[in-house]
Amino acid sequence: MLNKDNVTVIMPAYNEEKHIRDAVNKVVNQKWSGNLEIVVVDGGSTDRTAAIMKEIIPTLPPNRSLQILYNPQKHIPVSLNMACLHASSDIIVRTDAHTYVPDDYVLETVNTLEEIEYQGIAGGRIIIYPGEETCIARAISLAVRHPLGVGNAAYRTLGSDVVKPLDVDTVPFGAFSKALWEDLGGYDESLLFDEDYDLNYRAREKGYRVVLNPKIVLTYFSRKNLNLLWKQYFRYGFWAYKFCQKHKIIPSIRRFIPAAFVIGFFLLLLVGFFWTFKLFGLYLLAYLLPIIMVSLYEGLKKKRGMLFSLCLVPVFPVLHFSYGLGSILSLIKRK
Repeated sequence: MLNKDNVTVIMPAYNEEKHIRDAVNKVVNQKWSGNLEIVVVDGGSTDRTAAIMKEIIPTLPPNRSLQILYNPQKHIPVSLNMACLHASSDIIVRTDAHTYVPDDYVLETVNTLEEIEYQGIAGGRIIIYPGEETCIARAISLAVRHPLGVGNAAYRTLGSDVVKPLDVDTVPFGAFSKALWEDLGGYDESLLFDEDYDLNYRAREKGYRVVLNPKIVLTYFSRKNLNLLWKQYFRYGFWAYKFCQKHKIIPSIRRFIPAAFVIGFFLLLLVGFFWTFKLFGLYLLAYLLPIIMVSLYEGLKKKRGMLFSLCLVPVFPVLHFSYGLGSILSLIKRK
């Protein structure tokens, strides 16, 4: 029988001095009358992340505790396994230092787990805010939640009209029993990214459910410039294909299209040098036309302005090329 009164919230962090205080306080101030054990694993931050957490500890109420662990390897799945191993509760709720959770996050995720008799992983959807208040940052925050940018990931694109919990392939972060974590062998530390998707996939393969409760809405801050966005999605593409290689599965359409597009782009460019650029021009036009139309719609029709449209146009190619090139490199470097 699980003890539902005590919950452990786990959070990996690295150089998050801008967000860590608010991220931790959002957990501390949960509408949860039971005990909350907060375990933050610092991946060797070089800023004030650890110092800020130490400042929070003396201010905690009696039914809240904050413990700081240190992960010299820095990698997120290692941090998550350290936190889960350290957890003293039967129920584990994962969050992130770059994400703010609603004040009913623990309550709703635990209730959702209870509804499926703790035989699975429960999570919510995310709303995405700009990493800073600039035009390009606002454009990035829209692109990473737009179907043209990320495909059909339910937790990013789910509309507010959906109100009932539904079974999905993955949820961001999520909550689960410690027994489930042990049964799955923890997070795969060989996958430096995509660790959540991998855990969700292995859970489904073992017969567990992965349930998204639309009432759970998390706030995520997207990257603030194109350089950081490129690095992030290049890693996503690389490790998404490592995940597919590990499980010997064919990438989903959402994961396959960027790599296929990039391969087609360079093949037709090569054909242009030796024959004609007409095919390449048509290919490029067919690619850019929907991007321009979406950018104009989001900027002008939604009254964000022409400058927003101009900022949005380059964001989609950055998403597609970085993810696609990361995927291709992953295929080349199979080991």
